Amino acid sequence: MITLAAVVLAAVQIRFVNRQMHREFEMQYLLRFWQLMDRRSAKLKSGRGPTRADKLLLGEYLTLCEDQIALRGLGRVTDHTWNYWSRDIRGMCSSAPVAEQLAREDPSHFPHLMCLLASASYDPLRKGRVRRHWSGL
Repeated sequence: MITLAAVVLAAVQIRFVNRQMHREFEMQYLLRFWQLMDRRSAKLKSGRGPTRADKLLLGEYLTLCEDQIALRGLGRVTDHTWNYWSRDIRGMCSSAPVAEQLAREDPSHFPHLMCLLASASYDPLRKGRVRRHWSGL
């Protein structure tokens, strides 16, 4: 009986360690996002359109989005965070400056992003509910 309790306790601890690892990893991407947003020009922030530097920054943002979606497919982004990220990515990509930059980009560079924009329910993670739960997702 004590052995069974120890095994259950170890499994629960592993799940919580995995969840914490996911959260720390997600935080790195959140910091990348805010670093990009902090680099926007005053012109872009005020809605007057992007500068040349902003266009490069918007390209970096699209690459960040593609990375985030790909990481979800690898099981590195929790369900909770994915709900926010997927909604927010779709929202940002519908804003004029980002949508215009995306139209200038080669869509083959952003396959996951294109799938997400085509379907709000797109989720690249292919794990069942139980497996996601025990891996901390």
